[in-house]
Amino acid sequence: VSLLPGLTAEQMRLVLLPVVCLATMFALQVVRISILEGIKTRRLLSPLLRSALPHLIAIVVAVVLIWGVFRLIGPLGVLLTSVVAIEMYYPWKLLGAQRDLFLKSLQMISNAVDLKDPYTAHHSRRVSEYATMMARVLDVPEVEAERIRIGALMHDIGKIGVPGDVIRKPSRLTDEEMALMKRHVEAGASIVEELEILNRSSDVVRHHHENYDGSGYPSGLAGPGIPLGARIVFVADAFDAMTTDRPYRKGRSVLEAVKVLEANVNTQFDPRAVEALKAVLTFTS
Repeated sequence: VSLLPGLTAEQMRLVLLPVVCLATMFALQVVRISILEGIKTRRLLSPLLRSALPHLIAIVVAVVLIWGVFRLIGPLGVLLTSVVAIEMYYPWKLLGAQRDLFLKSLQMISNAVDLKDPYTAHHSRRVSEYATMMARVLDVPEVEAERIRIGALMHDIGKIGVPGDVIRKPSRLTDEEMALMKRHVEAGASIVEELEILNRSSDVVRHHHENYDGSGYPSGLAGPGIPLGARIVFVADAFDAMTTDRPYRKGRSVLEAVKVLEANVNTQFDPRAVEALKAVLTFTS
């Protein structure tokens, strides 16, 4: 019995088998990521479909092509066609591997900056994790959440130019030292802007110390005028700083840190970002 012109039921099964296998793998990946990262399934479908569709099409085309060549010239055609299919698919696989390597490289860079102060090791990575989850709680598009993730990883990159004794100073900074410290946001944004793949996150790096009431730096932006990603990173950054032990003080508890954030809503912090962090903490606990 022919299901489509020129295709028998057996041939149709040959075409549909890779589609069914890939669709099953896709569904399992959606469930895995949704559970591990607390992302709503509907948010994952669009970005994952965009990334998976070329692979699905490539594999289906390869199966059909291999079957067709096998029918024409036999087993040798399967070998030759398989080599061609692999060569066609390899660039897509390489791009995925390069993206993973790129993100790991960013983590290494951020860790190197954090290690200027041994008490803040992996600070940027934790801020990035908080910020990404907060962005998802606020239901921003996944592309924007990824931009915020990178901006949070790089938010302190400008401190690479700040002397270590200033960063590690246990007492209050002088006016000159504070001015030097404040330059790290502009310096970091300048570094990020130089790389095309990162420059979409430069506004997060530049404005993550803007206070919600306009009293922050470097531009004195206020309220919704501050990029959302910067408002999110500011809250995540402050929370992680407060809950980290320092040589001159013990880190606050999660509850104490949240109370400080709530006390400074609408002056330092965006109320929506603080609520998003509280939701994240509830979920991760």
